[in-house]
Amino acid sequence: MKIAVSTDDYITVCGHVGRCKGFMIYEMENGKILRVKKRENSFTGRIGKRRRNKVHSTNTHTSHHDNSKVRFKNHGYAPLAAGLNDCDILISLGTGWDMLEDLKQEGIKHIVSVEKYIEDAVEAVIKNQRTLERKQ
Repeated sequence: MKIAVSTDDYITVCGHVGRCKGFMIYEMENGKILRVKKRENSFTGRIGKRRRNKVHSTNTHTSHHDNSKVRFKNHGYAPLAAGLNDCDILISLGTGWDMLEDLKQEGIKHIVSVEKYIEDAVEAVIKNQRTLERKQ
């Protein structure tokens, strides 16, 4: 199993997956961490960028959202999800519905963490996984 964690500093979990600096990738087996790697977010071209309040007409806004394939292509989350397609789980502090849809398309489960630090967030997921396995 592989767990990806969105981050801006490779220490703490960040919230906006599409704009994060990168990911810490944890490779697991039998509840044990085998390897940890850094993976730069080279998938979206949005690192650190903030949305500006651009005014555009309702017709323009609606038209580029009419077709879901076009929508995801325009917003750029499909490449990010595809870049994590070797991972089973993505941990972040939150993400938008469009990113969630693209993650789902790649078979990646999203977990919202309440933990600030990456190691704590991963340990919480591992602990929860063990609990679920014992119940089955």
